[in-house]
Amino acid sequence: MQVRYTKAVVSVFLVLFSASAIAQTPGSAAVAPQYGDADKKKIAEIEQRPEVKDEIQAQWDEVRRKDLDYIYNINSSAHFNDLSGPEFASFREHYGQLYNNPMLQRYLNAIGQRLVPADSPNIYSFKILLDPIPKAESFSTGTVLVSTGLIAMLDNEAQLAYVLGHEIAHVERNHFYEATRMRVIEAELNKERQESTERKRAIFTAAVTAATAGIGTGAANGLKGALIGGALGLGSGVFLSRLIFRDHTTVTEWPDVFENDADEASLGFILDQNYDVREAPKLYGRMEAEAAHDPRVGLGFIAQATRMKARNAKIQELLSGTLKTTIETKLKSATGLTGSSGEFNLIMATLKRDNGI
Repeated sequence: MQVRYTKAVVSVFLVLFSASAIAQTPGSAAVAPQYGDADKKKIAEIEQRPEVKDEIQAQWDEVRRKDLDYIYNINSSAHFNDLSGPEFASFREHYGQLYNNPMLQRYLNAIGQRLVPADSPNIYSFKILLDPIPKAESFSTGTVLVSTGLIAMLDNEAQLAYVLGHEIAHVERNHFYEATRMRVIEAELNKERQESTERKRAIFTAAVTAATAGIGTGAANGLKGALIGGALGLGSGVFLSRLIFRDHTTVTEWPDVFENDADEASLGFILDQNYDVREAPKLYGRMEAEAAHDPRVGLGFIAQATRMKARNAKIQELLSGTLKTTIETKLKSATGLTGSSGEFNLIMATLKRDNGI
């Protein structure tokens, strides 16, 4: 039987189908939303609401409390000798274990502290995890953890400075707070969008009911299901920043907008200390080569294939663009740029042995 629809029904179908197709484009859920002017205005309005401000502060306090607790427990791994076998295994499974190498620990912390901006309001601590998987992660409270697996892959001190500078930048640029803030605001925005969708759905259902009077039941229900399903897909591409539940096997996976910002700040930090920023892309080249024949290298976020390509591209853009003149000037200066030091080479042999390389 041929089904005929009124102009009103066809018009509503086209509008909802077009919006749904845009929202459900493959990969759209994996990227940050491109907000229009109306959305930006709405976000600014939402952020000023007292209850939203209170919720942002409450969630931010909770993030910092969890980070403090997690780092406290990691620091407690220095007392593993006090635990029984099963307790030791359970504790290490969740929190990991600090690397017991005082010389390397002092060396790492000294480099990290030099990179912290002089006017920073944050207090930092740099620690090493005994873990063969390449990892580096900062916490909202200022602790930076780097794994033995990552340090063992570094060729020089400049690369180590880049890694530490990148993690410092996440704290200095308030990425943890911004992720928390946007999570609350976007949740409120989505809630209002959903309520709006529900209102539109009610109006549309009434329109379809009237417009399809006399049409076969199966055809009418099929049309309503398709169009309402399309309307519900409108918010599917909204990106919600997430702060993961802390576990030593997982690290925070930052979106590109934060990673680009961290790289830009990091290269500035290490240039200020006269480290050779041209060593940063070489680190990713090394990790890409290692991951090609040993997939275990890519188990950490820092060495994921897509991330390495994105970081390499961003760093090369900065080196050949905004930082080019500064690099050339420093290379011509009396001090030049530092690639490595004798101390770095001295401590690497012990670390590589303990890391199982």
